Amino acid sequence: MSNIKIRPLKDRPVFNNLLLNKASAADTKVFSTSVNSATGNDSNTSGQNNNITINHVRYNFYTNPNVATVVGIDDSETTVNIPEIVPINSIDYTVTIIENRALAFCEKITKFTTNNPKFYTDERGVLFSGTLSGPATLIQYPIGNPETSYTIPSNVISIEQLAFALCISLVKITVTGNSNFYTDDRGVLFSGTLSGPSTLIQYPIGNQATTYTIPNNVVSIGYAAFARCTSLIQFTVNNNSTFYTDNRGALFSRTTLIQYPIGNATTSYTIPNNVTSTRLGAFTYCTSLASVTIPDSITSLGEGAFYNCTSLATYKFIGKPPALIGHDAFAKGPIPPAIVNYYTSYASDWNSKFEGLKTVGLSPTTPDSPTNVVAIPGLSQACAYILNKVLL
Repeated sequence: MSNIKIRPLKDRPVFNNLLLNKASAADTKVFSTSVNSATGNDSNTSGQNNNITINHVRYNFYTNPNVATVVGIDDSETTVNIPEIVPINSIDYTVTIIENRALAFCEKITKFTTNNPKFYTDERGVLFSGTLSGPATLIQYPIGNPETSYTIPSNVISIEQLAFALCISLVKITVTGNSNFYTDDRGVLFSGTLSGPSTLIQYPIGNQATTYTIPNNVVSIGYAAFARCTSLIQFTVNNNSTFYTDNRGALFSRTTLIQYPIGNATTSYTIPNNVTSTRLGAFTYCTSLASVTIPDSITSLGEGAFYNCTSLATYKFIGKPPALIGHDAFAKGPIPPAIVNYYTSYASDWNSKFEGLKTVGLSPTTPDSPTNVVAIPGLSQACAYILNKVLL
């Protein structure tokens, strides 16, 4: 396999297309300037905001050696080329790195092209690193591609995070039968095998099924695996799963809310008591919800937790403000903006604004209800409620 580096994303906004990068070595000089063929945020060598767009691709530039890193693309074109060389101010920079998730949010792109020997594309315009005849990494499936199915080639040994997220046309993802790294079941993509421990990587957005049952052998679920799956109204989990459970159709892993079913038409939802966190994008694109109640057990909300929940007008917090992981927890909400309610008994912990949203104090009431209890596999709801109250 060629010497390709796909640099991991570290503490970078998942739902923000403006991806930035900082030099990691003291002796690495980052070049940042505005030139005729490029647009950038800086006009000097600050090394802090090195975000330059050339032919719809955003780069960071480094010297010694002269290399360029792809950190994003704009969403104005249907075809984007990843070049081998980027000339700027009479200096040639070699494109060697594509940041993880750098290409994951451009919904108009129908195909990628490249003349860079470190990368290649297939007949669908899917972008890979490596070689067609050797081990390869699938970097990005073009979100705007209208095809309804795709088969993972047998030489693919890794798939970038969010490579298939937001691909609204895909109804099924299959895997070449002799792959040693990936498998599929009813169009859903997994790593590992169906008979052993596996990771659910991607549920195809175009699948019109309304219910999905998490297989018993799934030990982890990839980020945004169910993002924008608007047909799903319910998740179910077999009682003998030791990693996941369901409650009122939502999917949980122990005390973390993994995914709320986006297709659920209910207009209000109360996160169960004793849930301590929500995962990245847990409610993203859930356009039916008008209000959500967040218990005092919640200590953190994942990045983009309620991103693009365009009807969500009221957030009711039972306790203190939770930590917000990353960005865009409440981005692109309704107009006028949503209101955050909190109990006046916690007034000293709240400010007049929370992430830009107006806050309003309410008189406290008793929020507990057995319907808000996290299900415990093998126990009735009543028993689960007792154990939640006594043991958790």
